[in-house]
Amino acid sequence: MHHHPRQVSQLQGAGAEQINKAIQQLDQVIQQNASAAEEMSSTAEELSSQAEQLQGVITFFKVEGAERGTKALPPCTD
Repeated sequence: MHHHPRQVSQLQGAGAEQINKAIQQLDQVIQQNASAAEEMSSTAEELSSQAEQLQGVITFFKVEGAERGTKALPPCTD
């Protein structure tokens, strides 16, 4: 298969264009992933903060002796 210099140049130009488009798409995906990772990190920090607050609320309601394995009272059936 023998190509003329003009055809070779056109093929190389088309190939370079495809590579450029692929690089642009990769760049977009990388930016989207970085943004998503940032959002997940922020969400994880918020959940951690909420978990700490919830832990504080739970300790307020702890019943003395509960941590030693004593049985809780049955629910009220009124």
